[in-house]
Amino acid sequence: MSDVAVGLSGRWNLSNQARPIKQADFGVPSVTGICQNLPAGTEQNRCYTVATKDPDLVARFGEGDLVDQIRAIGRGLPSGKQALNVTVVPVKDSTETDPTAKRDANIAALRGLDDQKTGVYALKHAVAQGALMPRLNTIAGGYDAFIQDNTANPIVTALTAVNASTFGHAFINGPNSTEVEAKAVRSLYSDASLTMIETGVQIADESNNLETVGASGFVAGLQAAVDAEHDGVPSHVAGNRALRIAAPGREMTFDWMDPSTEGQRLLNAQCDIIVRGRVGDDFAAGEGGMILVTCHTLSSDPLEMYYNVVRMQNYILLTLLRSYKVFLLKYNMNPKRAIKAVIKQTNNWLVGMAQREIIYSAPKVLFVPDAETPSDWRKGKLTFTGRAEPRAPLTRIDLTMERDDAGIELEIAELETFAKNLSL
Repeated sequence: MSDVAVGLSGRWNLSNQARPIKQADFGVPSVTGICQNLPAGTEQNRCYTVATKDPDLVARFGEGDLVDQIRAIGRGLPSGKQALNVTVVPVKDSTETDPTAKRDANIAALRGLDDQKTGVYALKHAVAQGALMPRLNTIAGGYDAFIQDNTANPIVTALTAVNASTFGHAFINGPNSTEVEAKAVRSLYSDASLTMIETGVQIADESNNLETVGASGFVAGLQAAVDAEHDGVPSHVAGNRALRIAAPGREMTFDWMDPSTEGQRLLNAQCDIIVRGRVGDDFAAGEGGMILVTCHTLSSDPLEMYYNVVRMQNYILLTLLRSYKVFLLKYNMNPKRAIKAVIKQTNNWLVGMAQREIIYSAPKVLFVPDAETPSDWRKGKLTFTGRAEPRAPLTRIDLTMERDDAGIELEIAELETFAKNLSL
């Protein structure tokens, strides 16, 4: 029901807190991917939002990597969650006949150009084009894993710029080959908005034969479901959860207690992995199934090495900034009606997040005037500072046991008392 054009309305407002952003903001994955035989009615380099179970995906986007990745996101959802909205950017397949030239042309098209709103840069304009703004970004077809001349992949480089503009995060595919190559690729990036899943996944094709594909779509779908479990707040990673796949993309040794295994060495390099759970092995990743072990970004900053922390930083900042929109232009620089209200609203929302144990307790909001404050106030500019600390994922538990002499001494004392009572 729409609001009246001229008239009155009334309601109770029982909270001073800004409303948290729901799943439609931080839990929407994206796919930028190649489409073979893109139908005439579908524009390339334009954002569309579709459901993972839409029966008309092929009719809308043709066969190709983009549709396969949408389906991968759907398969990444745990049982009980049936479908998810995904924002997609279709890109036409290159007409080059030489395989190398075709690959290079598709990489350039997927990267796109910022000023032309093409490739991954189209994601910055999702809302203007009538689509949901995605903040869990992926690239279809494994093009993001290709490395040439030991330089960063141009699609991934473009994704970092898109993430910076949209408060987004990207799951990128690793080489799925060897530990040495995985670490070499990881060394090319140092960005907190990227998580690299080194291991691919094996899935059954239409003929029931196994094929190996990138894991990014499956991981993005699972992470979106984890966000939904927590009321849309991106406070948890999707780590130590099972993926519905046939097998990891390659074999890898892994043990929760053995740092010498390949899986642990990759995790120490911030390369996240998918491993096989083994029934009867106490320290395998799980009792069975294929287990995703993920939590890292590709940042070299220890304060931003976990992606749930980085996403929570974005969530806090974007939520608060959105809540301030109601004050703009409507109010003058009035300490009672605007300035104190902004500060109080920020503090109340942060305290509420701390009470829910999403961030640590005692967040602070500070207003410290400086030499520029009088000039800023004449321009209608308010500056203040907030402090909050998101919670890191639990990554390690250390246990030290000691022998307990006290138990023996207690029994000796009890026996001594017993013997004395007998002699009385």
